[in-house]
Amino acid sequence: LEDKQAVKKWKEQQDKQTLVEVSQLLKDMDLDGSGELTKDEIVEAYSNNAEVRGKVDSVCNFVELIQLFDYFDDEGDGSLSFDELFTFFLDFTVDPVKTLQIRMLSRLQDIEYNVAMMASNSLAKSHATQQSRRANVLPPADPS
Repeated sequence: LEDKQAVKKWKEQQDKQTLVEVSQLLKDMDLDGSGELTKDEIVEAYSNNAEVRGKVDSVCNFVELIQLFDYFDDEGDGSLSFDELFTFFLDFTVDPVKTLQIRMLSRLQDIEYNVAMMASNSLAKSHATQQSRRANVLPPADPS
């Protein structure tokens, strides 16, 4: 029983430390002090601050963070509030199952994007082929 209580207390301390670290990371990335982060702020802070880069890399994959930005932007305003980012970072650090789900969602979004691009390219090629066939079937315009 004492072991379970010790483990529980240790877990609570780890969770509190994680909250403090995530909070500080968000503040470090909030370059304009607005309490919200844009993709540009995240990219700039990650690119120009080795400490921020190290903290982000210890929590998640940076590319996934950028890819999932829109998914976590609940309000759809192009920025993430600290609450939205807390959800993201805590999901990655506390719940490994949720982390796997998020990573799978990221991969699915990539696949959907690639399928849409292939369909778009195929449609464009088909349209060009039809235009070419029509040009070869129609008689030349009368110059007079």
